[in-house]
Amino acid sequence: FILSDVTGDGKISGADFHSIAGLGGTDTLFIDKADTVLDLSGLDQPGAGVISGVECIDTSGYPNTKLIFDPATLTAMGVDELKVAGGDTDTFILSGAGWLYVGRSGGGECIYMDAAGKELHLSANMKRIYDGSANADTMVLDDVSDDGVITAADFASISGGLGVDTIAVGSYSSGVSVNLTGLPAGVISGIERIDLSGAGGNLLVLDAQTLTGMGLASGGVLTVTGTAEDSFQLSGDWSYVSTGGGYCRYSDGAGRLLDVSESVRRVYQGSTGDDTFRLEDITGGGVISLANDVSGIHGLGGTDAITVSADNITLDLTGLPKGSLTKIDGIEVIDLSGTQNNHVVLDE
Repeated sequence: FILSDVTGDGKISGADFHSIAGLGGTDTLFIDKADTVLDLSGLDQPGAGVISGVECIDTSGYPNTKLIFDPATLTAMGVDELKVAGGDTDTFILSGAGWLYVGRSGGGECIYMDAAGKELHLSANMKRIYDGSANADTMVLDDVSDDGVITAADFASISGGLGVDTIAVGSYSSGVSVNLTGLPAGVISGIERIDLSGAGGNLLVLDAQTLTGMGLASGGVLTVTGTAEDSFQLSGDWSYVSTGGGYCRYSDGAGRLLDVSESVRRVYQGSTGDDTFRLEDITGGGVISLANDVSGIHGLGGTDAITVSADNITLDLTGLPKGSLTKIDGIEVIDLSGTQNNHVVLDE
């Protein structure tokens, strides 16, 4: 079945046909040109065209196609499973609540399940557009590449719109790294919060240009929440500002601010050169420890050092795990000389 924009409104939707009825075999919807919006939302509404007996959609022959589904699409089409084949420049929107990413199919397709348990199988090369509303929205990101890392390459764009909007890590897998370094301008906008909690053990990685890339103005704040299993990593010219109200505040050097829940601790990651990791007494009390203030410190190349940022600090490095659970590695120097009356505590 080849669909066209009959109404001339710039998209193909339920207003462009009366009914489509597949019968036997595997029946497929096609479109007739590139740069098309195929909007299959609202099929449950009065006056919308009726689709039945269709198991597949194929847009792969026409680049830059955008597909739109809502929570009622699959039910309105009468299918338990709908397969979508698209090209590298094709995108999709899953509007409304209840969509859940559940992994890859045997053929490598990304599977999303709606609230009714019906499955949408999309070609893995298609990228999702997250489009917010005038209300507070939560955009759930998943490790659709199954490589343990979520980057801007895993989605087309995220636009929060109005309200306080959140990027959340999905529950499909734990121990995911959300890496928003090198973020191109305009890919993420209108986002005020990031929730790392998901299935636990997730890591957020930011560089000094991330907040600028997200469109935050000077003085703007991005808030990060999560559990004690989650952590974050900052590269570039970040500075610690203060702790209060359950959050630790950092500045990116350009006046944009990052508030991180005290339960989410920082990982320090080195480069191939000489690095100095300046540790902060996040919890107060004059003691810096891996139990309370830091999740991990990892030097890489060069000669790497640990130092502290204030006077009268006890740096407690006792009780460090060994082997594969090591939280400090690649460190050759502990430097207490820059501040006064500091102590380091070691055990065997």
